Amino acid sequence: MINYSDKNERKLIVRSFAFIGSITTLIMACFAFADNDTLLFIALLTSSMLFISPCFIKRQDYVGGWVVLYTLYALMLFLVFTGGSHGTGPIWIYIVSPVTFFIRGLRKGIVDISLFIFAVIITFVFAEYFDGHVYDSEHLLLRIVLSFIIVALLSGFYEYFRESYSQKLIQLAKNNEILATTDPLTNLPNRRYTVERLYDEKSLSDKSNTSLSIMIIDVDDFKKINDQFGHQVGDCALIHLADTFRRFSTENDIFCRWGGKSFYVYYRKQKLMMQLC
Repeated sequence: MINYSDKNERKLIVRSFAFIGSITTLIMACFAFADNDTLLFIALLTSSMLFISPCFIKRQDYVGGWVVLYTLYALMLFLVFTGGSHGTGPIWIYIVSPVTFFIRGLRKGIVDISLFIFAVIITFVFAEYFDGHVYDSEHLLLRIVLSFIIVALLSGFYEYFRESYSQKLIQLAKNNEILATTDPLTNLPNRRYTVERLYDEKSLSDKSNTSLSIMIIDVDDFKKINDQFGHQVGDCALIHLADTFRRFSTENDIFCRWGGKSFYVYYRKQKLMMQLC
């Protein structure tokens, strides 16, 4: 499946597919019932119930995607085999490609669609030998299969470029986030990141009933270093100090450049303060 950054968004789209599929097949089942086509009515009603089931799956959203997709495959092959309503069943197979690529992604989607095309061809060829629907024209079947392949290829190209563009956007967003929250000189978190993180740490501290340990470090006589040795040496001093902080830090500690020659330290272990002093 596609690795979406927002799982809630993906779950919403899968459930939208499920809801649309359920309503559509339910309406088709009503028409089949009106036409006294019992077998088609049962197949469509069963598919409708399977389509709606992902809306009630709260965990493991990929399971809901599989239910939607493979119910769709089974229903499409059934419509090809039986002809559906008045022999129009095969025209519904065109919806398979976009749904497959969304749920399975590009690589797995290509495999699934290739197997589906093979299954459709086999169903077309052998339907009449197993009391299936007998299609009047072989040219019609050939055109349906070829047009489906073309639609699948177009859907595949679209999915390829969509995934590539999506990955570029995700990477660009990550890079921008790093630039926005990192001090360019020391590569420590900057003031903006620390303020946001502090709110989270305060919430955790309140829930766990623990206190926060915060320390502000200011470099004495830093102006003299810049005046006597130059700003480049002053920058090197700040970088060296930042590297020193990193050696004693853990993933739970926050070291940041608060601004200028000031650094902000948040830590959870008293041992850390003793190491720094």
